[in-house]
Amino acid sequence: MPPGAGARPPPRPGALPRELDMFAPTAGVLPLLGRAAMLAELRGWLDDPADLSVHALIGEAGSGKTRLALELCRLVDPPDGSGDWLAAFVHPSDLRPIVDTLATRAFTWDRPTLLVVDYAATA
Repeated sequence: MPPGAGARPPPRPGALPRELDMFAPTAGVLPLLGRAAMLAELRGWLDDPADLSVHALIGEAGSGKTRLALELCRLVDPPDGSGDWLAAFVHPSDLRPIVDTLATRAFTWDRPTLLVVDYAATA
């Protein structure tokens, strides 16, 4: 689960679902509407042959950045593992060890890899 996605604590085991939980980006209950052009732009960015690339999604709180990133991850790395990419959310505090590992060791990815840093400003 991406950091900060749904600030409410999870329901207790056996508790009834809460109506507002359906709005959590990670719930996947509501379809993503009106973002086809942005998803196409992001797919185009992923298809660029650059070895390393950074793309920032900037917007107001609640504007759907996390939900859009979740959908992109689902499209390129579906749960059944059939995608061409590896995609995951990374907590900002985990970036330093990742960068240190990549900078100091010979490392290759099995597939192109998308790392989503949600709430990057908290790093």
